[in-house]
Amino acid sequence: MAQQKNTNVWQPFREVLQIAWAQLTGSCCAICGKTLYGNGLCPQCWFKLPYTHLKGRKGNVLERVFWGDPNVERVSAFVWYKPEYAVAQAVHGFKYQGRTALAQSFGRAMATELRDTDFFEGVAGIIPVPLSRQRMAKRGYNQSELLARGVSAITGLPIVTDILVRKVDNPSQTTLAPTERKANVEGIFVVQHPERLQGKCWIILDDVLTVGATLSSIARTIAAVSDAHLRFLTLCAAGQYHTGRLSAEELGIPDVTAVFNPNKLRAYRPNTPSSSENNKSSTSND
Repeated sequence: MAQQKNTNVWQPFREVLQIAWAQLTGSCCAICGKTLYGNGLCPQCWFKLPYTHLKGRKGNVLERVFWGDPNVERVSAFVWYKPEYAVAQAVHGFKYQGRTALAQSFGRAMATELRDTDFFEGVAGIIPVPLSRQRMAKRGYNQSELLARGVSAITGLPIVTDILVRKVDNPSQTTLAPTERKANVEGIFVVQHPERLQGKCWIILDDVLTVGATLSSIARTIAAVSDAHLRFLTLCAAGQYHTGRLSAEELGIPDVTAVFNPNKLRAYRPNTPSSSENNKSSTSND
């Protein structure tokens, strides 16, 4: 019995060490801290993410941000983002704390959501938004490229990192007002080998879309030297575009209830003979 008591005395210390090791190695949920046997988020936190449900639909609320920019065909984002949202912890984790596997997990999830749509059709490759040399040297990796690796793992699309270059180490956009953001990214990108872009469709991938200044700057830079068509894909979109229950027009679908109310999904299924009979029988039972 005495030996058993001694073992129990050390149990709290073991638990503390296990938690510390999980935090150190990234084998814990980036949001709630629950210990995992892999990298990323626990199932509960994946379920609770504020998904946009946009899925690259034409004319959606994010696509409209870029209607004045040349050659931008489609825009999509995976989740909504605000600093107070729990997902902000996860973004901070892979952007500043070295949780690179988490970024790739997000990339795979982004691509999986869009895989059954036409968003990737006709795309030549993925161009992650580049970092400056100074920031790349300091951080050691480009978070957008890590997201792109996850997307590529699902889609098979190549990642191209030698065409778009950030030539200026501009200040961080985090604390800037919208008008300041646009000025901050003006003229900071350059295109190398523009002939490789010519006549093709490319996905430009970034981590967070706030006011769209960075992506707009890229669109103008590419349009100046090429007729390439662009599709923007980001992990997050600023919560300012999310007003709660999005309208059907914002989502670009016939009825918003098709997204938020699974019981009404049957209204948009193909009107096959079998489904018609099922609808009649269910109506008569009522």
